[in-house]
Amino acid sequence: MTKRKTRTRDWHSFNAFLNAVVRASERDWREQMSQFDFTESKVREASVRHCHRELEHVVATRRLSNAATALHETEDNLDSVATSAGFDGVHQLDMAMLATYGLDAQGWRSARGARTLTLTLPPDFRREETLSYIGRDRKSPIQRRTGETTFSVAIPVGKTNTARVDAEVGTTQVTAQLTLRGKCSDGAGPSAVRAISSLLGFGDDTTAFEDRARTDPTIAGLIARRPGLRVSRTIAPFDAVVWSIIGQQISLPFAYQLLRELTELVGSKTPGGMVAMPRAEQVASLEEAPLTARKFSRAKVSYLLGAARMCADGNLDLRALQTGSAADAYERLLAVRGLGPWSVNYIMMRALGFADCAPIGDAGLRRALQRFFVVTSPITDAQMSAYMERFAPNRSLATFHLWRSFDKALETQDKALE
Repeated sequence: MTKRKTRTRDWHSFNAFLNAVVRASERDWREQMSQFDFTESKVREASVRHCHRELEHVVATRRLSNAATALHETEDNLDSVATSAGFDGVHQLDMAMLATYGLDAQGWRSARGARTLTLTLPPDFRREETLSYIGRDRKSPIQRRTGETTFSVAIPVGKTNTARVDAEVGTTQVTAQLTLRGKCSDGAGPSAVRAISSLLGFGDDTTAFEDRARTDPTIAGLIARRPGLRVSRTIAPFDAVVWSIIGQQISLPFAYQLLRELTELVGSKTPGGMVAMPRAEQVASLEEAPLTARKFSRAKVSYLLGAARMCADGNLDLRALQTGSAADAYERLLAVRGLGPWSVNYIMMRALGFADCAPIGDAGLRRALQRFFVVTSPITDAQMSAYMERFAPNRSLATFHLWRSFDKALETQDKALE
C-alpha cells in the first residue's frame, strides 16, 4: 500500500473517531478509542499530524461549528443547542463562542438581524499590529485602515449580496456598523461577525505557543514584544488563492496594484465605494484579455483563471479542505497548476486555518529570519526551513510574529528599549 493510501486510510479512521467524539460528551472521548483501535498517544499524534491542533481544540472547534449552525438556522433553546452539539451546557458553549467570535450564544443568534455589532476582543489583543496588517495597502478598495483605531472592509453576504463593515477597535471590544448594497438579509450579521473574527484572528489559540516560551529562549525572544499576536485570516478561502497567485515573484507594491485591478474589474461594489474580493465564480467568468491589459502576465492569468474555475465548478472545494487532513490539503493544493510550496503554505495558514505552516521562500519571512537569528548573509530556502522547524508545530503563528517584527511602531519601541 502506498504512503498516500495509508495516510488517507489513517485520516478516514481518525475522522470517524472525531465524529464519534463530537457527538459524545467531552468526558467520554477516551471511551471511544477502543472502538477504533486507538491508543491515547496515537490519537494525539494523529490530531497534530492531520489537524495541526491538540485533540481537545479540534473537538471543540467541530462542536462549535455545529452549534453556530443550529443557532443560526433554528429556534431551539440554548440548552438544547449546547447539549446537542456536545457541550456540557450553555456556559461552556458561551466560552467557546466568545473565544472564536467575540459573542456568546445569544449574541450570535441576535446577530442574525443586527446591523450594529459589538464583539469582545480576546485578552492581550494586539491592536496596532493587527490594524497595521489590515491596512497594509492604503489604496485598497477591499479593506483599509481608516483611523488610529478604525478600519473598513467590504464583505460578501450570501451568493450575491455585499456589505461594507465599518469597525472601531477599542481596548476590550469591537463595534461594527453594517451597510448593505442590496436587500437586507439575516445572513449579513453572521457574515460580518465571521469576517471580523477572521481578520482579527479571534479563533487562533496562542496559549500553547506562548507557554513554550517559559522553557524555550528562542520562542521567548520571538514573542517578547508581541504577546497575544494572532494570525489574521482571509475572509473567504478563495481570497488567499487569489493573493498567492498574484503575489508570486513580484514586488509587494506591484502585487497590491494587480489585486486592486482585479477587484475593481470583477468585484462587487458596496455602499461608500468599497469593493468586495471577487468570488471564484466572478473570476472564472473572465477572459484573458482584460487581465493582460492590466499588466497581468499570461502565466498569472492562466493560473488564476484555472484555479478559479476549479473552485467554481467544485473540483477544488476549499471549505472541505478546511476540515480535512493537512497532508491531504497540501497535496490537493500542490496539484493545482500555479500553486507551489510557498502558495500552498500561505493558503493553508491564512485561509484554511492550519497552525503549522511556513511559507518558505517568502521574501519578508526571509528578511525577518535573517534579522531575528542575526545572520549577515542571505539565507537559502533550506536554511529558512531549518530555522522555522524550531517553531513547529506552531509555525503559522511564528510566521506572523516574524512578519510583524517590521512594524514601524515596533521599530520605534525596539529602539527605545535598546
